[in-house]
Amino acid sequence: MKRFNYLLLLTLLVLTACRGGKPPAVPPTEPAPLTRPDQVATPPLVFKVPVVETLRLPNGIRLYLKEDHELPLVEVTVMIGAGDIGDAAAKVGQGDLFAATLRSGGAGKRAPAEVDELLEQLAADFSVGMDSYATTLSLSLQSADLETGMALLADFLRRPAFAGERLELARRQQLEGVRRQNDEPQAIAARALAKAIYGDHPLGRSPTEATLTAVNRDDLLDFHGRYFHPDNTWLAISGDFDRIRLLTLLLDTLGDWPTVTFVPQPLPAVTAPARPVLLLADRDLPQSVIQFGQLGIDKSAPDLEAVRVMNYILGGGGFNSRL
Repeated sequence: MKRFNYLLLLTLLVLTACRGGKPPAVPPTEPAPLTRPDQVATPPLVFKVPVVETLRLPNGIRLYLKEDHELPLVEVTVMIGAGDIGDAAAKVGQGDLFAATLRSGGAGKRAPAEVDELLEQLAADFSVGMDSYATTLSLSLQSADLETGMALLADFLRRPAFAGERLELARRQQLEGVRRQNDEPQAIAARALAKAIYGDHPLGRSPTEATLTAVNRDDLLDFHGRYFHPDNTWLAISGDFDRIRLLTLLLDTLGDWPTVTFVPQPLPAVTAPARPVLLLADRDLPQSVIQFGQLGIDKSAPDLEAVRVMNYILGGGGFNSRL
């Protein structure tokens, strides 16, 4: 009985403590005034531009070297000064087929499968891309494999095979992309806008089944023969390497690449549209896309980089949604 009374008393005390008194009302406080974005105090931005060594091989290849021994990796980027702006009107899409087949079609004495196997053994990442004005080859690998990697890269630059079966595979992939090009409203709008701004200029063209089918292996060989030359090559290497050993390696693999007289790829002049136009591409899709544009500044304009920074800030840097 005493124990029951003790538990009852303890329960009443706990309940009484839990009830407590009502806390005093707190008067609302005024929110802190907002600061204008242009008045926000920020520390000064300090950016130290890395020092890059620039030099040229005797045959004209431009070199950009930056040693960095933090990780046992080397990044190699090669740029050739020619892109798909040179695609003939009847063979639009040739540039994409060239890049895909250069990457996958074998090089030197190695068949396509042998190249793939070697890259896998090296755990190396190799890619080829082409935009309107340049072709880019990128190689990332361990520094211990640099000698093997550079020998393979030299074969891609000088002796690509463009295996026929890999060209056909790339063609089928590109044709499938053309067949699906109207599935995405963003792609539809982009093609229509480019056509409206550039008209019949190469920058306004899009590949079709007919133009892709018209490309053959000889076209790829011709493009390579025209523009893959030392005087039209820029080579940037960064990472864990020894400068003297690297220069010796470059001379061994690329030093005997003969210099020839070549004609730089012509760049057709762009003419502004005669008048503004409004285009409607009506498609049975659940989304709508609105795009507008006009010709920007010339690529040789002195404030090109400033305009690119402005474009990045205003949304061109990937921040494209408020959600």
